[in-house]
Amino acid sequence: MVEGVEWNRELCKWVSFIHYNGKVIFLGSFINKSDAILARIKAESEYYGKVIQKEYLFLLKNPFIHKKSYAQYRLKYDENGHNR
Repeated sequence: MVEGVEWNRELCKWVSFIHYNGKVIFLGSFINKSDAILARIKAESEYYGKVIQKEYLFLLKNPFIHKKSYAQYRLKYDENGHNR
């Protein structure tokens, strides 16, 4: 699982969202999980001011990535996408 991306049973699509200033912002519904992940990554850049690194986009190459791997990425890179 990727934070802010989940399967919606009613729509039968992947949905993407982000939390910002105490609100949940719906980013869209997508047929492909990789498209939902890309929307989330772009929103993080827009809302949180994060720089998107090539290493961060590995999520798109493997849409079935395990949450632990995603968490390890978050520990390796800071909020700006730079090595810690």
